[in-house]
Amino acid sequence: MEKVRKLIDLDKETLEILNAEAKNQNRSLKNLLESTLQNEAQKLATPSPKYQKMMDEMLERVSKGDVEFTPVSEIKKQYGL
Repeated sequence: MEKVRKLIDLDKETLEILNAEAKNQNRSLKNLLESTLQNEAQKLATPSPKYQKMMDEMLERVSKGDVEFTPVSEIKKQYGL
């Protein structure tokens, strides 16, 4: 995968906190930042197994007809919206 440089601005306090954490983990600040951002990006790219399981169960309930839906228009009417 091709790497791209990106300049980011952090306030001094944030940088000090991150630098201390990097030292606690015996890592460079650059390594801590890159791995943290990669981990967060991966979480955003792929739903968690727990979420996938919940959605699979909901879709199964919908296909069996066990879930009732109320149109938004009905809800608005009920609450005078």
